[in-house]
Amino acid sequence: MNRSNLRDGRVKNRFYLENDLLIYNFMNNREINRKNISKKPGPPSSNPTGSSNNKEYNSITSNRFYTEKEEVILRFYQTPKALFKNPKYKGLSLGPKLMYSILRDRLDMPIKNNWKDEKGYIYLIFSIEELANLLEIDRKAIMRYKKSLIDYSLIIDKRLGQGRSNRIYVLKPELWDSQKSQNSTSRSP
Repeated sequence: MNRSNLRDGRVKNRFYLENDLLIYNFMNNREINRKNISKKPGPPSSNPTGSSNNKEYNSITSNRFYTEKEEVILRFYQTPKALFKNPKYKGLSLGPKLMYSILRDRLDMPIKNNWKDEKGYIYLIFSIEELANLLEIDRKAIMRYKKSLIDYSLIIDKRLGQGRSNRIYVLKPELWDSQKSQNSTSRSP
């Protein structure tokens, strides 16, 4: 998929939960229409478990399963490996890590809108309400997650005044020595 598809509106976006993970689905409309026409809803024709009474397996429509021939372009939130492997981030719970991934994913918006400060650093404007709605948690949890990310030096939350959303600067996670040497061969930090 190229950027022209994004501009001319042939792209469909949606969020869904899969195995308790928030997944962002990013598909080309033509692929969706082709799949809807060529696949009939309902359970798959064969049951690899050998059990005809596997209700969970039989209750899922066939278009939800991955197949060998299927070409689906999915877009996921990426979480830097450093958040799991660097001892500095030991103790940072999964909620703030997911929120960091969402904030990091949103960095393309300020680049597109030319949101940068006097030093040229890009920042986000992401209200607590928007984050709470996206993560489906309350404001207090968002505030705890933000505080954790600030404490671990992963974001800077700059106040702009009463009634205005803060500027959020997403910082790069710190790499540790063994990860720095692997960085040349690894796909992501």
